[in-house]
Amino acid sequence: MVGTFSDRPVDQTLDLADLPDVIRQGDREALKELCRRFGLVIENGRIRAADPKAMAEIADFWSHRQLVRKVLLNSVYGALLNEGSRFHDRRLGSAVTMSGRVVLGTIAAEVSGILTGERRRGGDPVLYGDTDSVYFSAASAAERLLPDWRVPENVDEAAELADNVAERVNAALPERMRDAFGIDPDMSVISVGRESVARSALFVRKKRYALLVEDDEGVRLDPPKVKVRGFETNRSDTPPVVQEFLRGIIRRLLEGADRSEIDEDIRRFRDRLRGLDPWAIGRLQTVKVFPEKFASGRVDLAVLVETKG
Repeated sequence: MVGTFSDRPVDQTLDLADLPDVIRQGDREALKELCRRFGLVIENGRIRAADPKAMAEIADFWSHRQLVRKVLLNSVYGALLNEGSRFHDRRLGSAVTMSGRVVLGTIAAEVSGILTGERRRGGDPVLYGDTDSVYFSAASAAERLLPDWRVPENVDEAAELADNVAERVNAALPERMRDAFGIDPDMSVISVGRESVARSALFVRKKRYALLVEDDEGVRLDPPKVKVRGFETNRSDTPPVVQEFLRGIIRRLLEGADRSEIDEDIRRFRDRLRGLDPWAIGRLQTVKVFPEKFASGRVDLAVLVETKG
């Protein structure tokens, strides 16, 4: 414990992860201590790094360290299902995936119960869940929301709602994990936290969706960023000119553009595509193995292609 200028002791065990709670509680002394300890400043009502470059390096370090841990865990899972591994056991591999489904379903049901009073693993307000994420919308269940909640009108209210829901989910998870897996509540390490706040979203199917993100892990984005998973915009074999066009179309869809306008843009792009040089829309492909007997044919083919364009 240390004293501040007001002589009120501040908990020295506070970490940066406690910052959202400190802000919600309005604890100014704890907020000042956290800012001092982690090199943060308050400017125009927002908290930012006093040295953005140094903070970016720290964030990059922990991001890579987290990636290493993730790769190690994935490798262990792969070893369990590899028949050549000493630790091969399909039951263990199945237990890993089954446990993940149980945890995700439990979190989805808890979110639904907190907002509407009805614990359901799918359907409004839960829009989508996959691997380690649950996306929900208070607006989609506006008519069934409990009196404690209301539909957010801006990104600040949406972020606050998400934080409150996450806090309640975390309070319930130890008991839920005990019921599901027999884990001592004091030993439970499963928790959730707000990742993204999106103005709008497009969910097509599993692992294929797009979000118009206004807040990404506490960082406000102006203009909003389009987060895409599973669409052709992320495929290396999609021509760059097509990727750029699709990114624009997805953003306009998420921003509420009229369908007739989108259809017209697609027709114009189709006409434009027909007039482009084939090299601008071709798919890049690397030949890794080429039999020796075709060596001369490869040269002739290259000359032929270059000549005819």
